[in-house]
Amino acid sequence: MTPAEVEATAENLAARGRDELTARFREAYAKALGAHADLVSFDAERVEAMIQRSAAEADGLQWRRALAGVAARELDISLASALTHPAVVRAHQIIGAPSYESALAALAVPVPVPVPVPVVTQAPGETPVATPPAPPGPTADRAAETALEHAAEAELAMVMPESGHESEPAPAVRPAELA
Repeated sequence: MTPAEVEATAENLAARGRDELTARFREAYAKALGAHADLVSFDAERVEAMIQRSAAEADGLQWRRALAGVAARELDISLASALTHPAVVRAHQIIGAPSYESALAALAVPVPVPVPVPVVTQAPGETPVATPPAPPGPTADRAAETALEHAAEAELAMVMPESGHESEPAPAVRPAELA
């Protein structure tokens, strides 16, 4: 591709990127709502507001994946190739989306160094050491929204950028299995 072709393609990708990103969130929320229909229900207006909020807060990885999806279809290339295609990189810049590289770097979680924990001993008959009360939790309504947002993010993560193929979901764990 010539530089002019890269720029023209990037502008086209940028124009379609927001729609692709929103469509990916819409699909993820639909799957999450379907999977958790027995626990939560929201009206369509509220779900759309959550979708729009998620799209507005999308990180560089989510933006790059959406742009690469459009490019893979339009240019008939693999999703893996599209992630680093010059037109996709340029479209990412045109949109002004958060940094893809910074979002990737944030995934590199440092290994925690073990820190010795002091042992508190208590002699018989002494007053027990009080445990501070837990901070108040979110409202049930906001907790349900947060749970749905996490479920939608998990649905988005089901498509692996390296292959472009859907991965198998992790098996559900029942509370009885955690004991």
